[in-house]
Amino acid sequence: MTLPFLYKNILGFIFLLIINQLAAQKAINNQYGFKTGIYTQVAEFQQDAPKISFTQLSSFNHDISNDGNQLQVPFNTIDRYKRDGVDLNQVWGISINKKVYIRVLTDSTANYLSFIRLHTVGKLCYYYYTTIQAEPVAMGIFDPLTQKKIAEKTIFNKKKTVYEKFFTFAGAIPLELTRENLEVAISDDKKLSESFAADHRRNSEFLFKTLLIYNERNPIFPVQE
Repeated sequence: MTLPFLYKNILGFIFLLIINQLAAQKAINNQYGFKTGIYTQVAEFQQDAPKISFTQLSSFNHDISNDGNQLQVPFNTIDRYKRDGVDLNQVWGISINKKVYIRVLTDSTANYLSFIRLHTVGKLCYYYYTTIQAEPVAMGIFDPLTQKKIAEKTIFNKKKTVYEKFFTFAGAIPLELTRENLEVAISDDKKLSESFAADHRRNSEFLFKTLLIYNERNPIFPVQE
């Protein structure tokens, strides 16, 4: 057996091994079905290996919003989980019913911890949420007879803001869904980047559609430990 022939067979074997390994893996997408549990850090999400199981908790009280976008954990249950050795204030996210929710501060006046669902999962992960912030507003108090200002008090108005964000599966750094940010994120797909550059639309619908196309063209797999 000649050396070139031997090398050729070894390379062929390695190639088949890689192909079989990739075939055995399921691509990360909305149909993936993540393992149930709690992620203490993003690496566990990337590996589909939540560190904490719900069986480690005495119970897990939570609510899901009507639109399914938000998982809420009441503040009055936090100490109970701490006694179980889990500080939900420090976790990265939660996987439940094959859906992933990540920790996001949405309401400064809320009495619960908020976790927002990843609506699109892939090489680019997309989510959206509404924040409610209490903004102080100075309000004058006037004498009803003289109409002169005699005092001032501060009231708080609740301001709602909708955010659309995404992050790369590998980096997991949240970014606003803007044309500029998405242009950088899809730059490794030359054909899609050229098509994107030729279309100057900036609206959310167009950006989201481009993100979906990118994920379909560029499948990603769980990170191996």
